[in-house]
Amino acid sequence: MPDIGSGLIAALEDEFRYLQRKKSVNLAETRAKNTRYLAELTKFKITPNHLILFCIKSCVDDLTGPNVDNLCNLLEGSGRFLLKSEATGEKTASLLDVMKRKKAAQNFTHQQITMLENAYYQCDPPDRVVIPPKERTPMELFLRHLFFNVLTKKTIDSVIKTLRKMHWEDPKIFQLLVSHFTKVWKAKFSNIHLFAILLHDLSKFHPDFHVVVVDQVLENLKVGMEVNNFKYNQQRIATIKYIGEMYNYRVIDSKVVLDVLWTLTMFGHPGNRPSPEDPSLRDAADDFFRVRLTCTLLDTCGSCFDRGQLRKKLDHFLIFFQMYILAKQTPPMDVGFMINDTFDSLRPKMTMMKTYEEASNAVDNMVAANQAAVESHEPAEEELDDDASDGEVDIASDPMELASDSESSDEAEEDPDAHEAERDESEDEDEMEIGRNTSYGPTVEDEEEFERELAKMMIDTSDSRKAANEKRTALADVALPVWKKKEKIRDEELDDEEDGLQHMKFTVLTKKGNKNQTRTLQVPVDSAIAVHTRSKQEQVRAEQQQLKKLVLEFEEREEAQEKKSLQESMAKRGIRIKYGEPA
Repeated sequence: MPDIGSGLIAALEDEFRYLQRKKSVNLAETRAKNTRYLAELTKFKITPNHLILFCIKSCVDDLTGPNVDNLCNLLEGSGRFLLKSEATGEKTASLLDVMKRKKAAQNFTHQQITMLENAYYQCDPPDRVVIPPKERTPMELFLRHLFFNVLTKKTIDSVIKTLRKMHWEDPKIFQLLVSHFTKVWKAKFSNIHLFAILLHDLSKFHPDFHVVVVDQVLENLKVGMEVNNFKYNQQRIATIKYIGEMYNYRVIDSKVVLDVLWTLTMFGHPGNRPSPEDPSLRDAADDFFRVRLTCTLLDTCGSCFDRGQLRKKLDHFLIFFQMYILAKQTPPMDVGFMINDTFDSLRPKMTMMKTYEEASNAVDNMVAANQAAVESHEPAEEELDDDASDGEVDIASDPMELASDSESSDEAEEDPDAHEAERDESEDEDEMEIGRNTSYGPTVEDEEEFERELAKMMIDTSDSRKAANEKRTALADVALPVWKKKEKIRDEELDDEEDGLQHMKFTVLTKKGNKNQTRTLQVPVDSAIAVHTRSKQEQVRAEQQQLKKLVLEFEEREEAQEKKSLQESMAKRGIRIKYGEPA
């Protein structure tokens, strides 16, 4: 039906000429629709070549006002097609050359210059060197496939077995594994916790690998705060999420998480204290990305700091965190919602401060209270070594050091021996080792609690066994009574004569001299012992019926599963099995 195309083109041409005469009228949307429609029809060879070239030439001759937008729409839609066609290539190239010279000669706005350049390079892009793909070794390709394609929640056990089979003594393979475990932003964000699980399991067999990975992850976070380039924001979010998941799966301890939180709020600020009057060059007042990082870390593992000393530590940080937020400008709406969600999930009853002065006073009070607590447990200054005094940080100027000192003093008050042992171990080991001892097993508090529970359980078990043995020994010493046949018959006759609905029969074992005798007692059914005995019998009977029902249901499920598996196996061979209904 060629008449449809010719009629449509005629209508579009008339509209284009009309819009050219009405340049002063604001019809930007109508002009854009007209020129884009003509350009798209050109690629399907519905618009004649002379018409589209006429439209481009009209815009190039009068390259002002709305014709700049019209020309860009025409060139972006059909310019490359016209330039590569034999019939229109030469004419289109000359029009592009005229447009380029006019762009250099006339005065255009920055936006118009950008639009014209984009349209020109859309038609005739510059020659570029083809970027060759990165060459990867077969082992690297296998690890990428293992981490990015195979690793899921269901396949994590098989992935761990595969990683344990690697040649860990090879430095190249070791470095490849370190690279994949530190660059978690290359994997899916929802799979970051799986890397933490893998790292926890591998740390049992390769502790050096665990230390290298944790050290590199923390170094990446520190470099991100120093550089503070927005193009690394996605990597920094993935890294902070990874740190939280490592704490959830006991790869690192709470001290590392708290150090990261305090570093996020203090790094780069003069005197380690954010203030609106003294802004930081590395953490501007309008930059809220560190707030995002802190909220992400708290949302990931903050719920674990809910009791004991950990709760107190987090409460101190949240007060300082509010001062850090109030030292900046008013946060955007999404950041404000993130802050509110974090505080609602961690401390819903905490009062949010409104001004920086209020938060600063709260921090000062916290510092003063903790300083008094530290001084009450610390020895006199003259007893300290010169080396220790040289490396000491001012408590009032470094809240993080204050928090750690106050925490250590609280722990010393609770358990002085444990504190002395920890201090001796910390003097022998390097401070930069991150959770080397605490990462591989339970903490000292967990061990003590476990020992207490184990001792209590052993005492209860021994008492119960002792009582059972004594009872068993007492029963074993008693000779079983020998019933005579006549007594049996007489008892049965008496039982038949009694009304079972009114009484319950109990047999009493007595001992007279060296002989054991039995007596039958008729107890009313409404007495306490009869009611208790009957309820006990009914309870035992109900448990037996329930157990019988569960066993039968389990057997039925097993039978149905076997039938289903047999049907599936035979169906693969082309044999269809149909079971009849049970009678």
